[in-house]
Parts: sequence; structure tokens; C-alpha cells
Amino acid sequence: MKRESPLKAIFDIRKAELPLALLMFSYFFLVITSFWILKPIKKSLFIEFYDKGDGKK
Repeated sequence: MKRESPLKAIFDIRKAELPLALLMFSYFFLVITSFWILKPIKKSLFIEFYDKGDGKK
């Protein structure tokens, strides 16, 4: 009796589909990572913009 790996049971990917699946995973990973990197930068620029505006009243 051959035992399947747990990952193979979860991700039922055929060998022919593997390159496309890896490409799709990489794209998703890069998009989500860039959003998580850019989000704090956006918030800090927003706060910095309004902090400079307080002293010029």
C-alpha cells in the first residue's frame, strides 16, 4: 500500500499543471507581499502630511 503525502492530498495538482500552479502562487504571493509592504508606507506618508500641516495655521 502506497502512502500519499499530506500535501498531495490537499493540493491535487497534476504534473502538467505544476508550472502554472507555481506561477499563479508566485503572482499571488508577490501581490500580497507588495500590498503589505506598501500599506505602512502609505499610512506614514499620510500621517506625515497632516503633521506638517498643523504648524502652519
